[in-house]
Amino acid sequence: MKKKILIIISILILLSTLFFYYSNKSIEGLYIKNYEIFSTDSNQDIYYDQYVLEIKNQKFDNYFYGSNGIPSSFNYKKNGKNIKLTSIKNDSSSDYNIVLNKNHKDSIVFKTDRNNGEVVYFKIPDSLKNNTKISLAEKTFVLKSEKFIDTIYFDKDYLLIKDLNPTDYWDTGGWELLNINGFDIILTGYSFVYVVKDINEKLFFYRFLQGNRIVEIESFEIEGYDLTRVKKIIERLKQLENE
Repeated sequence: MKKKILIIISILILLSTLFFYYSNKSIEGLYIKNYEIFSTDSNQDIYYDQYVLEIKNQKFDNYFYGSNGIPSSFNYKKNGKNIKLTSIKNDSSSDYNIVLNKNHKDSIVFKTDRNNGEVVYFKIPDSLKNNTKISLAEKTFVLKSEKFIDTIYFDKDYLLIKDLNPTDYWDTGGWELLNINGFDIILTGYSFVYVVKDINEKLFFYRFLQGNRIVEIESFEIEGYDLTRVKKIIERLKQLENE
């Protein structure tokens, strides 16, 4: 009788271990934080700043622009729909509930009771992994999608984007190119992230939009582009930084 009880207990422990293991493995992958919502009785605030989240081996690694590729890391434990994050740096912790996004099977939503907080992450599909080395510095491209045409210049430190509109205005920000688990990711000083892939020696940029949409942006490199105005803008930015 005791032997049977020991066998049953061993089986239950094994099943519990397997459930815990696969429960944690089920959310692993690389995600882009798409937006977050905080609600009060009087209003609702929505933030669209994006960053990259890698979930792997019971760890959350958040990659932000300006962190030089060094993630902000958290250990996590998932139990059913509940997940607890503990900061590796200072042992602070937060509890969230995970819910599936009905509109997008490969996205997850983290909910917290604090101000009815809700953070939505979209999983980057494996089809966007890139197998070739990408070089962007000191290059100019025209980016074309279904909704816009932009000119973009990658300085070593700055990213300059110009909408093809009557104002002819160059918007400026920083950028970093990271390779994370086979994906080439551009973190920007703007509020968005690019995923880049080389397809038949042509670069395609992918952006994740609200509404569970991935926009594919075709690029055309421009050689001999007149960068006189761009260089002046960069010089002015560097002067301001040194003041």
